[in-house]
Amino acid sequence: MLIGLIIMRNKFKLGVSGLFFVILIIASSTSPVLAQEQGELVLENGRVNPDNGVWGENFTFKVTYINKENRLPSENHPKIYISETPSIMSENNPNDKNTINGKLYEFTWTPNEENVDNHEFYFYVEDNQGENYRLPENDSYEGPIVRKRRVSLNYNVGDFDLAPGEEAVFTGSLRTARENEVMVGENIILYEIFSDNSTKLKSTVTNENGEFSLTLNVSEKGIGAYSLRFPGSGSYEENKSSFSYVNSLDKLPIFSGSAAIILVLVLVLLFVLFWGIPKEYLIKPLLIAPPVGVALLFMPFINLGFFISLLVAGGLAGYLFSKWSDKWINQLRVGVMAGVLLSLANGLLVAYALIIRTDFLTFLGLRYSVSQAEVFGLIFQQTLYYFLIFGLLAGIGGLLGGMLRTTKPKNKNN
Repeated sequence: MLIGLIIMRNKFKLGVSGLFFVILIIASSTSPVLAQEQGELVLENGRVNPDNGVWGENFTFKVTYINKENRLPSENHPKIYISETPSIMSENNPNDKNTINGKLYEFTWTPNEENVDNHEFYFYVEDNQGENYRLPENDSYEGPIVRKRRVSLNYNVGDFDLAPGEEAVFTGSLRTARENEVMVGENIILYEIFSDNSTKLKSTVTNENGEFSLTLNVSEKGIGAYSLRFPGSGSYEENKSSFSYVNSLDKLPIFSGSAAIILVLVLVLLFVLFWGIPKEYLIKPLLIAPPVGVALLFMPFINLGFFISLLVAGGLAGYLFSKWSDKWINQLRVGVMAGVLLSLANGLLVAYALIIRTDFLTFLGLRYSVSQAEVFGLIFQQTLYYFLIFGLLAGIGGLLGGMLRTTKPKNKNN
């Protein structure tokens, strides 16, 4: 009887083991199998092109589907998840039924203005046998970056040359840079630029044609620097215009006053430099060298450059003067004299340019509004600067020019 009980117990164990094995087989045949583990279904080469752009442009996602048993994906697969939003991908070639070597799927996404952001994406696929695959297996691919659209802000000022009490009119248009599409009802702001800040003067909105007009009353004498700005929005990038200047200077006092200041400075410097040198020795060097320097500086077909022109002018003055004297200090003084006379011509040109062409201020590095009194100060400052630079370079040229003469001077006492 004991033997019988042992046999029955062993049969029971075998029965339980067999039943468990059968259940395991059934479960295995009905549960989804991850392709990452089985390797029968694979997604490869997932990508997006371009990886960044503005909303309204097309972004194309592509992925290659591979199935070793040549099974097509389930209906509505593969899918692309863009920032967790699924979309169904389509076959690149519907006639291609070979998935063993890879079948290309793609999806074209055209984001709208609400999609401006940094995105991420991944691919997912299932087949009719329950296998599935995610690419990448974990996390997501970065991209695409959907940016705001750029805009083009164009404008002009009706009259740059005004008197106090007159009005400057700024007219222009705002359009998208890519499609030249008009932008309606967008805010345009006019700023006046000062040395330490910008002040908002007034604003308007674009009309049905994307155009705008702003009128500004000029209140005082001077040069006003202005800029128009589109502040941007959730869909469009900010844009600001280049500087525009409105000239309300009292021009005759500016030019005559500037010319008087420059002439007085030149006469004082020349008096100091002339001291102790016979005037007859200076006539030829100072009559020839400065005009040559002016030609080299301002004649466009010569265009030797600023430094070379001054060195040549000073060198010519020093060379001509060395006929009378071989003292280096005197040759230096004559070169400086030539530079001072050159700076006289340059200073008068700057004063004239400020009156005739207000945009010449950008050449001087001025990018903010100035009053009439400040313009005088600016011209005086620039004049002193050019006296120093012109005199220094031409003086060095005078020394070099004096060294070139090999004959003895006629007057060894000078």
